Amino acid sequence: MTKNTARAIMIVVGIAILLVIVGLGSAVWLYSQTVARGTADAGKAEATFTEIRGRFAGVKPVLDVRDGEPVLTRKPPEGPPRSRLSTLHVVAWDPDDEGLTRVDLPFWLLRLKSGPIEITSRSGFENLNLTVEDLERFGPALLMDHVGRGGDRVLVWTED
Repeated sequence: MTKNTARAIMIVVGIAILLVIVGLGSAVWLYSQTVARGTADAGKAEATFTEIRGRFAGVKPVLDVRDGEPVLTRKPPEGPPRSRLSTLHVVAWDPDDEGLTRVDLPFWLLRLKSGPIEITSRSGFENLNLTVEDLERFGPALLMDHVGRGGDRVLVWTED
């Protein structure tokens, strides 16, 4: 092996290691910017959900969860998107550990996914054939407001 070959290999390995470090750092940064977890008793959690739900007074959610399976309750409007959405918000409360979790996903991240969105339920994945483009046709909307049998609650909405 010549000196030039060894040098080229070292450069390639160095660049690969640098890319891995940058990728991991970016993933940690994105997680820290999008997920916040805290605690809330039942009263504080209810106040949080009431304040958010108040923005959508009288509005039926796009998704309804029955018997653990998500159900599409409204079809996306026809035509081009009403607006370019910026954020998908999720607030979830678990009464067992009084954990209140907030997730604010930038829509550019969701746009990277092709095909329908998969919604996780306790029984696995359910394909709703609902795409990011469909969500943008709804515009800013209440996507889901679910209260589980054990008192857990999940609220999902979009903003432009």
